[in-house]
Amino acid sequence: MEGFFEKDFLLISHRGASHYEPENTLRSFRRALDMGSEVIEFDVRKSLDNRLVVIHDRSVNRTTDGSGTVSEKTLEKLKFLDAGSGEQIPTLEEVFENFGGSCGLVIELKEKGTEEKTVLLIKKYGLEKDVVVVSFREDCLRTIRELDSTISTGLITIFGFGCVKRALSLGCRVVATNHRFMTRRLVSEAHGNGLFVCCWTVNNPKQGKKLAGIGIDGVITDKPDLL
Repeated sequence: MEGFFEKDFLLISHRGASHYEPENTLRSFRRALDMGSEVIEFDVRKSLDNRLVVIHDRSVNRTTDGSGTVSEKTLEKLKFLDAGSGEQIPTLEEVFENFGGSCGLVIELKEKGTEEKTVLLIKKYGLEKDVVVVSFREDCLRTIRELDSTISTGLITIFGFGCVKRALSLGCRVVATNHRFMTRRLVSEAHGNGLFVCCWTVNNPKQGKKLAGIGIDGVITDKPDLL
């Protein structure tokens, strides 16, 4: 992932090309790469039978034709659902099989209990240098560091205040805030401490250019063709 951190400015595809395709699907990830994206971001939860699946919400209601909680459904039942345009909810392993080695991967852990299998799969596919594991949850980030300190981690936060200190205390290499709270001072503080700094979710080209102008390293966007 050294190349990831050495880029001057990155457009990170939020759940793939989610403005154009069903979010967190293989179709959305392919579209993002076709549009020139170098990094895709996606969310990970676990099914009832402890399989890692790529979906943002606790429930399947918003993003599929089904209803109910992800953690209360087996992988077989989750695979039966239409996630949009005939797509299925992918497993983390399917994402690695299809995109590992072809782009950077930002893996957001949404819940506890996903860390160990995530690390095992990263190692299985030899993707230690191609991924960043991120989360709002500090407990998830601590566990990832304990399991394998060579895997880069990132703290996601809404507000900018104190986020650099928190990220450093967790051993993170990345910090990401809501774009409304990103400032030149925060970028300078992050860079001064060796952190890669980005923000979410930016879908306005003028806003993206303004953020690039204050020295941010990347933006997370639903539109890989943003700039």
